Amino acid sequence: MLPGTYQEEFISQLAETGNVSLACKSLGISRMTPYEWRDTRPGFAERWDAAIEVSRDHLRQRVLETALIMGLAKHMPLVDPDTGDVILNDNFEPVMVLDTSHVDTRVLTKLMDKVMRDEVRQVEQRSHVIYEGPVQMRVYSPDGELIEGDYEVVTDDE
Repeated sequence: MLPGTYQEEFISQLAETGNVSLACKSLGISRMTPYEWRDTRPGFAERWDAAIEVSRDHLRQRVLETALIMGLAKHMPLVDPDTGDVILNDNFEPVMVLDTSHVDTRVLTKLMDKVMRDEVRQVEQRSHVIYEGPVQMRVYSPDGELIEGDYEVVTDDE
């Protein structure tokens, strides 16, 4: 993979997991590498922040779906706080929102923890790479230049 491809794939994995370590593990790169990109590559920090927000939105949605399934949340019509009137959509149907205001925040926090553990487990299952044989590797500087040299690949298993 070329350096730019690693960056885009890292952003994609970060949006999916919300976790830098898992995103790095899935690509087989050092955890320090994307932090270096964040500091040196124009626009990378903004894409990183956007990916984290996508991940958080996904996590919030999963928590709300789980709360709904567990009966901890319910759909309620959206009400205008000033008039008390139900807000209607373009088809004159009530706009519905998912209400969790009656649920203890500790329960929702526990749900978020469970959802996050499930996400981590899914990524870890996809991240195991089994490879035997010699490895060829190219190392690039932050400005994209190839750095010549001999490199040793070290894994956690050694």
